[in-house]
Amino acid sequence: MRNQWYSDNRDLVKWGVLLEVAGRHRAKHILQVLYLRPNTWESLEIDGEQVELAPAVIQQFRSAISVSAIQC
Repeated sequence: MRNQWYSDNRDLVKWGVLLEVAGRHRAKHILQVLYLRPNTWESLEIDGEQVELAPAVIQQFRSAISVSAIQC
């Protein structure tokens, strides 16, 4: 899985389905096995200027641990 695809719209669909199925079957846990190949992030272009992506943004939206905060 490429970093730019981790936690994108497909994950919203995937987790939406998983939470619905877990609720219907009263599952207490969902186990997700991650395969993540880290890479460097490209900079952003704002008004023609190249700006580095803030580490706090990467940590919040690309942290494998943050998915554990999802509540059923």
